[in-house]
Amino acid sequence: MAPAADRPAALRPWLARWRLTPEAVLGRSPWSLAMRVRRDGRPLVLKLVDPATDEMNGAPLLARFGGRGAVRLLARDGAASLLECAQPGRPLAALVGEGRDDAATRILCTVAQALHQAPIAGAPCPTVARLGAGFARIRRHPRRAALPPATLDRAAGLYRDLAASQDRRVLLHGDLHHENVLFDAGRGWLAIDPKGALGEPAWEAGAALRNPLGPDTPAADPETMARRVAVMAEMLALDRRRILGWCAAQAVLAAIWSIEAGRGRPVRLAHWLAVADCAWGLPDR
Repeated sequence: MAPAADRPAALRPWLARWRLTPEAVLGRSPWSLAMRVRRDGRPLVLKLVDPATDEMNGAPLLARFGGRGAVRLLARDGAASLLECAQPGRPLAALVGEGRDDAATRILCTVAQALHQAPIAGAPCPTVARLGAGFARIRRHPRRAALPPATLDRAAGLYRDLAASQDRRVLLHGDLHHENVLFDAGRGWLAIDPKGALGEPAWEAGAALRNPLGPDTPAADPETMARRVAVMAEMLALDRRRILGWCAAQAVLAAIWSIEAGRGRPVRLAHWLAVADCAWGLPDR
């Protein structure tokens, strides 16, 4: 994304084109900028993404979801998209902070069930197996020493085996966790910011099990993870071994992605590795 694109001024062409009134910046990253806007009194979200990243998958994926378990795509023009705005937009992570982690897990499962009904033919996203290429890339990265070689080898082998033994494949959100599910008073809990992947439903559990990320996160707590896995296995009819396997392998892959994105701070890497160790330490049946 061009340097100017991380500033609200970058949204001016679409504000004029879609007759929008700007209200507030909702979030920004090196890859995207989102602003709450209004049109005819209705709150909406205007989002601009970097065309060179997987953020470009978001709008086509939301179109495929068709409002089932996700916010609706209202318009798209190149790297800009106009989206339904969840109101009041409370993130699911708030329930975790209130000690309602089991309820949050059940909500994640319900949202996943809705999303996984979308058609997969021609979906603009990589396969789960292709996403595992990060394990090979990190071995050439200057910061590869940040990850213990034995952990990297174990996770790479596990990811490869799980990807090769998948059964049913669905269109996955690709980043379904507590910060990417918001509450809407009229439509309930809705997913935002899909990245997209094609693979088995158990893969989707990985992001949910390693989040929320924060100083008080329970993600790497064995009791919390065990309860989350039990809920997912029951509600989604998933194999507990595959849930835990994907959790561990994806946690290490998340550490790889953090390093590649230049966000591999020690505390973040330590969290991902702690989640992987927790998943490996739990009984798989």
